Amino acid sequence: MTNYARGTRREHKIGDLYEENGWAVVRAAGSHGPADLVCMKAGRQTELVQVKADRSSAFAHFGPAEREELLRFALKAGARAVLAWHPPDRKPPARGESLNI
Repeated sequence: MTNYARGTRREHKIGDLYEENGWAVVRAAGSHGPADLVCMKAGRQTELVQVKADRSSAFAHFGPAEREELLRFALKAGARAVLAWHPPDRKPPARGESLNI
């Protein structure tokens, strides 16, 4: 399985977690934009989610420039910037563990 396919699978797992909690999720596939997922729920602030799966650290491939881009984009949209770290040898976050859903 390629790194791209593994990343896509993790994005789907995080998106599924949001959907299980009543969120509408749009995956920004192939856009290379600041967020992997756009998560919306009535009465809640939209969340722009960047999914990272690096084993060593959530920030190993999410440097200051990328973080700033996500924050600026979220601010412009009135959304909340979220980093969802799902390393390869870890189960997806349990409800409420890493994501404030």
